[in-house]
Amino acid sequence: MRFACSALIIVLCACVSGWSEDGSEPLLVVARVHWPGQDLTNAQVRVFRDPQRQELVGSFPALDTSGRCVLPLEQGEYYLMAVVDVDGDQALSPGDGMGFYGVVDPTTSQPQPCRITADTSEVLIVISLMMDTERKLSLTGVTEPSPPPPRRALNMAGTVAGAAEQGLICVYFVPTEGGRCFAAAAMLPAGEFRATILDGEYYLFAAQDVSGDEVIGEGDLVAVPGYKAAQGEAFPATELAEDQSELRLDLTWRVGPDGLLQAREGQATGPRVALDTLPAVVLGEVLNMPSADGEGAEAPGPTTPGIARAFQDATLRKEVGFSRFAGPRFALCVPTGTYFVTVTADHDADARPTPGDQLGFYGVTDLAKSHGPQPLMLRPAELRPVQIPLVATLNAELKPEANTTVPR
Repeated sequence: MRFACSALIIVLCACVSGWSEDGSEPLLVVARVHWPGQDLTNAQVRVFRDPQRQELVGSFPALDTSGRCVLPLEQGEYYLMAVVDVDGDQALSPGDGMGFYGVVDPTTSQPQPCRITADTSEVLIVISLMMDTERKLSLTGVTEPSPPPPRRALNMAGTVAGAAEQGLICVYFVPTEGGRCFAAAAMLPAGEFRATILDGEYYLFAAQDVSGDEVIGEGDLVAVPGYKAAQGEAFPATELAEDQSELRLDLTWRVGPDGLLQAREGQATGPRVALDTLPAVVLGEVLNMPSADGEGAEAPGPTTPGIARAFQDATLRKEVGFSRFAGPRFALCVPTGTYFVTVTADHDADARPTPGDQLGFYGVTDLAKSHGPQPLMLRPAELRPVQIPLVATLNAELKPEANTTVPR
C-alpha cells in the first residue's frame, strides 16, 4: 500500500536525513505532474540549480500513477523539469512528454525559477510538449487544471468489530490524492467511533495495537473494508461523499513480516501496509472539557464542540493538521514529525476565536508559569495517548486569560 502525500513523504525522511550541507533536514515538497488521460507511473521530476539545466540536484520518480513526486530540497531557487517516459524505455522517444515549471504554452513563456520556502508544500508542472513519430517536440495543448470545488465536511460513524480485549484502536482516513488525513479512536468494548472528515476518496482502514507498544506493527490487527483477493497487495479506495452512520470495519487481518497482511483464520494474504509511511495519530483527552450547558465534562447534557490542531512551529502559525470533535476525546492524524498541539472548546461552533472559547496546549498545565506549548515528537505508525487541560479563556479582546482551576 502506498499512502498519498502526507504519509508517503515519511519514507523519504529516512533517505534524505543529513542530505543538506548544514546537517538540517530538507523541506519535503510534492511536485504534481499534470498530463490528463496519461498513465504517469513513469513520470519523474528533475531538479536543477541553474536555468541552463547543467547542475543537477536530483531526479525524483513518481510515487504512483497520479504523477506526484516528493522533492527533498533546501530552501532556495531551483529549475524543475518533468519527463514522462510513457513506454518505460528510459529514453526520450515518441509518445513521451516533457514540461517545465512555470510553462503552460512554450510558445509564449520560458521556464521560471521555483522558489522553495518553508511555506511551499506543492508545485505544479504541466506537460506541454510531446515527442512525435518524427522525434520532434510538438505542443500537447494541455492547460492548467481548474481549481477543485469546495470540499464538504462529512460525519462518519460506525463500529470496529473483532477487536481483542485490550489495545488502542484507530480508524484511518488517508486521502488517495494527498492532503490531510483524518482518524478516529474506536472505544472498547463496542468498538464505536465517530469522525468528521472532508469528502473525497480515501484509503479507509482500522488497526488495533494488541502488542501495547503504541505503534502499529507486526502482530497487530487490521481491518480493510472492501478488499478483494484479486486486488493482491493493493489497498482498495473508498469514495466518501455523504454522511455515514453505520460503517463496519472487521479486524480480520494481522500484520505480518514486511507489513503484508495475513488472515487471522486460514492462510490467505492480503494487502501490504507500508508501516514506515503510516501517519501518526494523537489520541487525546481534554481533561476539563465542559458540556454545552457550562457544566463539567462528566455532567449530563450536550457536549461542547472542540477543535484539535497540530502546528509545525511554537508560534502556532503553520497549521498542518486539525480534527473536529465533541466531548473530551479526539484523534489527530499527522505525518511523522515534531508538532505543537492545541485544543479549543469552541462554544459557539463557529471555528473562529470568540470570547468565551477555552484553549489548551500540549505540555501546559499553568498558563501563568508556562514557557509556551511543548513539542510532541511522533514516529511513523504511532498511536500517542495525551492529556491536555484547558488552561485559558478568551476575553472580550480575544486575549487568553488563565483559568483559575485546571486539573493536573
